[in-house]
Amino acid sequence: MDNVVRAILASHDPSTSNQQRVQALELLERVKNNVGENFQISTQLLAHSNPIIKHFAFHSLEMLVKAKWNQLDSTQKEKLKEFTVKNMFPLSQKVKAHFLREKIADVVTQIALREWPQRWPKLLPMLFQIAGIKPERGQQNGGAMGGWLGLTLLMIIRNLAAQIIAFDPNVPEKRCREIQEGLKASMGPISFLIASILKYHLQSTSTSETNVRKRAIGLSIESIGAVVDWVDPVFIYGTTPNEGKTINNDGVLELVFSAFNMGDFCVSASGILTTICMKNTMTKYNPILYKLWAPMLNTNETLLKTKITDVERRSLLLQAVISPLNKLMRNHVDLIVEGGGDSNKKMRFKFLNLTLQLLNHDLISIARRGIEMCMHLLRYKWNKVVDSEWRENLAVKIFDACLKQNTRRSWKSMSSEYGTEKDHHHAFAGLRSQLHVLMENLVRLHPPLVVNHLVCGYLKLLHSMQQQQQQQHRIYLHS
Repeated sequence: MDNVVRAILASHDPSTSNQQRVQALELLERVKNNVGENFQISTQLLAHSNPIIKHFAFHSLEMLVKAKWNQLDSTQKEKLKEFTVKNMFPLSQKVKAHFLREKIADVVTQIALREWPQRWPKLLPMLFQIAGIKPERGQQNGGAMGGWLGLTLLMIIRNLAAQIIAFDPNVPEKRCREIQEGLKASMGPISFLIASILKYHLQSTSTSETNVRKRAIGLSIESIGAVVDWVDPVFIYGTTPNEGKTINNDGVLELVFSAFNMGDFCVSASGILTTICMKNTMTKYNPILYKLWAPMLNTNETLLKTKITDVERRSLLLQAVISPLNKLMRNHVDLIVEGGGDSNKKMRFKFLNLTLQLLNHDLISIARRGIEMCMHLLRYKWNKVVDSEWRENLAVKIFDACLKQNTRRSWKSMSSEYGTEKDHHHAFAGLRSQLHVLMENLVRLHPPLVVNHLVCGYLKLLHSMQQQQQQQHRIYLHS
């Protein structure tokens, strides 16, 4: 035991000689590869105060599960499972270093990947009980939701959910399906946990726990992102009174949107909103999706007006807020077309104005997203979304924007969103290709208007050239 502690410390000490380091590492490898010694020594090392020693113990147990699980007999497996839940998981409330909590979650996850839910059905109920979280009563215990036990439990659930889409060759497809079914069966308490933790930390105003708050919100968003593609819509939109669910859940959509409006989580929340907006949902959820239109438009408008000097971050944030709006337009634009009267008409006008702003944007990547949205409107939604009195004026504005964006742009290293001139020119070439297709669609819908506009533009150009020639002639005569 003492030799192992000295070996761990020696392996991390920069002053250790190469020979001593090799000897220390050899000893540690022997411990990790010996099934009996590994469990016995690692469980004792967890009582050590040094976080480096604790980390080795967690890592050693994780390797035992990963590499030697099939060599353990049923008694050893049950003993390790019991120790993990009753002794190791509670440590997440006591340890100070977050990387140790991550290792605790990793060890539990590795066992769960092999045993849960078929041979370890009580795992989640026991973890919920130890964490002091009681979803069956709808209790949102602030201390539990803000504590590390709840967050470590959330890490375990995130890890399991992420495994389903990770395509890890070490986890057979059959096991992934079993884990997915287990998560679906436990989604009531899981959704309560995620929504409660996210809501608690979104509403928290404590300045002393800023790092904890950011970590908790980020972890909640990651957990939602891992399940949003296959989870029951109730998790996203919430229950309705006649659904008779055991646990009433308000849904996470509103909470995700709150995180979406926070700069630190805009990009990760955007991925979730984009997935939600891509889905063709049941009509009973249309009122909830309809409510998403106004704040989504406001978020885009606000960010377009915000001055961000870092071009790369500006592009990243704009791409993030545009993506779900684009999918909302493609799949749920009917919600702001049918009924609603003046309210819907104002929303459509706002949306079209925003689309024009994107089309005219100085960043190539954002202008291309504006072109994509205009293209979809022209091909599939023009007569439905664009009111008759707006069509001609909007067509002219789109055409003017196309002509403006078709002008060659020089590359400037300090103000460009692209790192090299070559990347800039490739992006601009793609922009021009999209512009030409957009103009073709515009000509198909409004041929006389486009021809007249081209003629007027050509006449203006001729007039401008004549004025320049006259000016040059006057300068020549004066000289």
